[in-house]
Amino acid sequence: MLKPLWSFLRFSAAQRKAVTEAILFSGAARLCLLFVPFKRLHRFLGKVGFESHRDPVEVERAPDVRMVKKAVEITARRVPWRCLCFEQAITANWMLKRRGIGGTIYLGVRAKNQTGIDAHAWLRVGPVWLTGGGGKVESQFHAISAFAWKAREPSASLAEWQPTPQNDSASL
Repeated sequence: MLKPLWSFLRFSAAQRKAVTEAILFSGAARLCLLFVPFKRLHRFLGKVGFESHRDPVEVERAPDVRMVKKAVEITARRVPWRCLCFEQAITANWMLKRRGIGGTIYLGVRAKNQTGIDAHAWLRVGPVWLTGGGGKVESQFHAISAFAWKAREPSASLAEWQPTPQNDSASL
């Protein structure tokens, strides 16, 4: 029980601050996913259907990006509430926005045997995958929506996806 506390106390002040921020944002993300309709929540994620730059993150911003990634990973393993892919992506999104760093959240689906579909969320900053499993996810899941802040242009990967009455709510 004390081991996580000792680990936390060994962090630098900046790391403790980032982990504390990630804990608060992950709790807020979980509450939002439970109680806020997606048609309202998506407004806080970014510009729908756009992607951020894939250019490498500026050298001076890279430590911030690494710290956010590590804080979200640590938090997801330790908090008592559910903190899976979508909660992690939202948490990292909010932390990056506070630091003025652009990125993109992707929501995707894939077929799951004959029983239905799996859904997944992942977040990218420049060429770096912060949450959700990295580049291999793009080949396994079909992105149906993207939410970018500091967006550059409409998402090319979503161009062929056209909303229908059945999947229109997923593209809000």
